[in-house]
Amino acid sequence: YTASVTFPMEGEWEWTINAFMEQPMPAISVAAAPVVAAPSQPTTQTEAVPYALIVRVLAFGLALVGAFFAFRTKSRLTMGLTALCLTVALASFIPGSIVPKVEAQDVPTAQPAVESSITQVELGRRLFIAKGCITCHMNNKVVSSQYVTINMGAPNLTNFSASQEALFLRLKDPASVKSDTQMPNLGLSEVEIEALIAFINSK
Repeated sequence: YTASVTFPMEGEWEWTINAFMEQPMPAISVAAAPVVAAPSQPTTQTEAVPYALIVRVLAFGLALVGAFFAFRTKSRLTMGLTALCLTVALASFIPGSIVPKVEAQDVPTAQPAVESSITQVELGRRLFIAKGCITCHMNNKVVSSQYVTINMGAPNLTNFSASQEALFLRLKDPASVKSDTQMPNLGLSEVEIEALIAFINSK
């Protein structure tokens, strides 16, 4: 089973599961969540576009040349072209010709939580508790003082051992092995079954 739980504060938390009856589980130690700093806002700075400077210089240059010829020839066409060049040169100073440059920000990437590796036997022991097996089956390899086992005629698995094939069928579909069994089908995955077999057959 998979569940997401949010705890209101850090500390030791006790919890139970309801597997035929209320069954206490090992306490959970909850640490305070790490404080994640808010990402800083990207800073902007303005930088003149290179072509704007080129246009500005050319426009002023043409305007000066045009003014010289317009003064000498008194031509309206030359005066018009000179005025146009001056307009273009002055327009290059408008803020729209400057674009903002956004500096790249190093955004910290979240580090994936690394779960400590456990042995297959330990995983099987945890599943033996979490899946409610301990409710019916005694097993001294689990600290039995924390849990309650109901005497329903289920075998004591403390020193029990069987072939992997037989246990696999029994855990995969109990009714296929014994039609009148009281053992429920827990819908175990192959990984869970293999871990439980490793725990049951462990010494």
